[in-house]
Amino acid sequence: MGKITLNGEPVEVSADKPSLLELVAEVEREHIEDGWIIVEVTVDGKEVEGFTEDDGSLILYSSDQSVNVVTRKTSEIQVGILERFETYLKRLIPVLREIVGLFRSGQTELANKLYSEAVEGLLALIEHVQGIRGTLQLDEGGLTEDGRDLDDLAGELKGTLEELVAAQEAKDNERIADALEFELVDQLQTWCNILPELRTRIIGSESG
Repeated sequence: MGKITLNGEPVEVSADKPSLLELVAEVEREHIEDGWIIVEVTVDGKEVEGFTEDDGSLILYSSDQSVNVVTRKTSEIQVGILERFETYLKRLIPVLREIVGLFRSGQTELANKLYSEAVEGLLALIEHVQGIRGTLQLDEGGLTEDGRDLDDLAGELKGTLEELVAAQEAKDNERIADALEFELVDQLQTWCNILPELRTRIIGSESG
């Protein structure tokens, strides 16, 4: 006979469930507190990557299977991701300066490759920050000396990235180099400055 556990601790479910999805949904509904999310589900010790078969049908659940649901605090996940982004940005800023030099010296093939990889990472940053604002109630005031909030900073960064994309489409390498050197680097340095404070506020919102 299998057992159902949440973070290794046994939990009760109302009745046998025909599918793994329905089982996990009940565990989430009945046993997981607000502010926690499911990060892993294992069946008989093997991690499950989804709840459907290749044909789209739900994966069946048998009562002789042991299922463990693993959760983490939303705030812990957010803080961890922001820490990784800060590390990424600190490494990216000197790379951007190198990319500027490549563009200005005519080494456009390598410059464009490195630049495209950088843009993908920055778009992910914007998306994640917007996600944070949607899930956590944070005091966004005073993050910068001039009073800008996350919306302002994300909008500014997105605008610069759109300008860079337009310049790349126009094959205007000088314009790309200028935007990288005189706009993007400063903006990313601002993000490096506010990310530690943002993490502190996320942690504070959980204890407050």
